[in-house]
Amino acid sequence: MKVLRLLVVTLVLFSLSGSVAWAGELTSQAGINLFMAPDFCGKTLAACEGGLSEQMRQEVAAMAESGKTKDEVINHYVGIYGQQILAAPPKEGFYLTAWLMPIIGLGAGLAAVVVYLQRTKGSGKARSNKQIAKDDESGLYDDEVDEEIKKYL
Repeated sequence: MKVLRLLVVTLVLFSLSGSVAWAGELTSQAGINLFMAPDFCGKTLAACEGGLSEQMRQEVAAMAESGKTKDEVINHYVGIYGQQILAAPPKEGFYLTAWLMPIIGLGAGLAAVVVYLQRTKGSGKARSNKQIAKDDESGLYDDEVDEEIKKYL
């Protein structure tokens, strides 16, 4: 049970660590990693080779150099392209479920495994004892079976 508590605390701290990463000022590379490509090819802005993506990378770099904050850059592009331009959903409102459900699912799965292991912990010995008793009983009739076979041969 202590292990489960430790794991839950670790998962919560790990999930919150992403929000602390933006405590400093915005850099151009960090800004580029915030967005998907504007042509919506399925790649991030950093990975897309299209001309529109190159233009947007230059704009993000210029905004970062001019001292714009992360929120100002995000709001600018969300105003143009909508929420789908973001590489990761915002950690607020309905989108918060996209961040929390994997953590909740992992916790529930781990809890199910722990409960299963606790319930089957003692039953392994009982099964093995039953199997041993069954194996001992199977040898009781070997002599009689051999005699019956000899009668017909």
